[in-house]
Amino acid sequence: MSGEKIRIAVDGVGGDRAPGEVIKASVDACKKYDTEIILLGPKELLEREMLNYGDVSNISIEDASQVVSMDEKPTNVLHDFKDSAFFKGAELVKEGKADAFVSAGNTGAMLAVSTFVIGRIKGVERPAIATVVPSIKGDVIIIDAGANVTCKP
Repeated sequence: MSGEKIRIAVDGVGGDRAPGEVIKASVDACKKYDTEIILLGPKELLEREMLNYGDVSNISIEDASQVVSMDEKPTNVLHDFKDSAFFKGAELVKEGKADAFVSAGNTGAMLAVSTFVIGRIKGVERPAIATVVPSIKGDVIIIDAGANVTCKP
């Protein structure tokens, strides 16, 4: 991918302080890393919120009319939220239109939808979540930090 901007699909309505903090972080990321952001969520809401920020030239919006709450069951999301940021983000990654999908929203729903839409790497039985944690000697990556209740060695 040398020379190409990284394209990140972002759930614009996921998390406690969305969409404001999500858009602010997206604007900051575009400035710092020269990346492209595809914000996913109700288009009118995201467009209205983006008026509060300056240069948003590296940010586009893709409409996803359904918003998944933090307490929604992942199985319900799989069946009833096809026009959500989770489905749109996973589809963009699968189609090669985004290099990554990020959400601060419902972890179980994101894991379920991503596994359903994108699938798993051959030989991988269950997906895992990785998170970066700072330490005295530098960053450390922890795998399976919360989404899988039946972890095995």
